[in-house]
Amino acid sequence: VKEGQNLKDIAVEKGLSDVSGFLKQKGYRVSEVDVRKKSNRDFIERFDVVVLSEMDNDFMVIEDTSTNAPVIIASGLRPEDIQAQIESVPASN
Repeated sequence: VKEGQNLKDIAVEKGLSDVSGFLKQKGYRVSEVDVRKKSNRDFIERFDVVVLSEMDNDFMVIEDTSTNAPVIIASGLRPEDIQAQIESVPASN
């Protein structure tokens, strides 16, 4: 983690263990979540960024109603690419 870098809370969709492992190694606070469970909608809103394998209609409903967190679609991206996108998101403080 770079000096002065704001730690971000990242929600990573279950099944993206390569991404969550990479981000944890880089010092992020990572939680794997099952975004398709309705009970997780309130939980997801506390994160700075949400990483999904792909966009789907179930999550679009969550995004529209529950969270202001930016969503990163991991499909076709390397963990390093995802980290670069996370770093481009302003810290929420």
